[in-house]
Amino acid sequence: MIRSKSFHRMPWLVVSLALILSMGCGALDSVSNKLSGEAAAAPETQEENPSLPALEAGSTLPVTSEGLETLESYRMFYTGSTAWEGEEGPMSESESLEYAVIRPWDAQYYYYDLQTTDPNTIASPWAGYQFGEEFFELDVLPEGNLCYRWNTVDRSLDEIQIYHLEDTFESVEIGDLIQAEELLNDVYTDHYQVSNVAIHNASLTSAGGEIWIERGSGYIVRFIGSAEGLFEVMWDGENGTFEWEYDISESGKVENIALPDECQDENLGNEGPDDFIEISVEDIPMPEEAYEVDAYGDTITFESPESPEDTADFYDFELARLGWELSEDNSDDEGLFMYTFQMGDRLLEVVISYNDEDGSSVIITEMLN
Repeated sequence: MIRSKSFHRMPWLVVSLALILSMGCGALDSVSNKLSGEAAAAPETQEENPSLPALEAGSTLPVTSEGLETLESYRMFYTGSTAWEGEEGPMSESESLEYAVIRPWDAQYYYYDLQTTDPNTIASPWAGYQFGEEFFELDVLPEGNLCYRWNTVDRSLDEIQIYHLEDTFESVEIGDLIQAEELLNDVYTDHYQVSNVAIHNASLTSAGGEIWIERGSGYIVRFIGSAEGLFEVMWDGENGTFEWEYDISESGKVENIALPDECQDENLGNEGPDDFIEISVEDIPMPEEAYEVDAYGDTITFESPESPEDTADFYDFELARLGWELSEDNSDDEGLFMYTFQMGDRLLEVVISYNDEDGSSVIITEMLN
């Protein structure tokens, strides 16, 4: 699962986007061809590598994206759907992601969509396009699509990818070998039954599926399955089901990543200062112990070793000292703090939650009232 609850933007997406926008990939080569949508020669197809030994039934396999770094290009598809019986009836959440990368271009693309019955989540599709040091976000809105552009700083392509298998899954237990040397998505794979799927932040009663492993570098080409239990995405109700499908295709064969018309220079939505807010860490108080600080567009994200309660107390005091007034409090009793502060026509949304190290993950978004 890629994200969790939010009231303005989805926190996991915001964090992922923050990482994306704070990263880049060096010089921008032949951008004019990419932006205009002209196709380029696809990278050469990988040569078939010697076969890996078959995995033994009963062995544990970590579920990761390792091995994809050996590909010059590929396309990824991921869908995950959760359903359960809530206090007020059937509840569900479904997310899907398409991702593509062409390393020789320093280019990548992703399209994300979320469908949810959560009344506190604003769900709308969006797409991202990155070429070298430029990043474009395309918001897909009922009234018309809107595209924004930001410059990024130098990082590797692998760090920018919005989703990795290990974000959701921990490991699987290998079962029977269904078919060796099975050709799937134009690569040779070993196809296994799997059981005892371990999923982050979930208490499972059962889980199983199938997995296809490439016979050269050993990356996961396809992974499908379902699980029953209690998942973090559920905000009320009892046990439910989670189903997923993950695919890697066009390995070494992605031919083009092109910007849509909405992202061409003459159509960009953030060319005027009245249309776009750029937040600054110099204007927003930051705890001294903050780390992994990223600022992009209207959002700042960071981690802190302090608890959410202590971090919330810090912002209650510091923002009041600077003249911000608390106008809305949607916090709960489980370490999730969601504040809206106002000063004049400026609004500041602060979301604080536990991170994996029992510290805090913080998302701060500024907007105009």
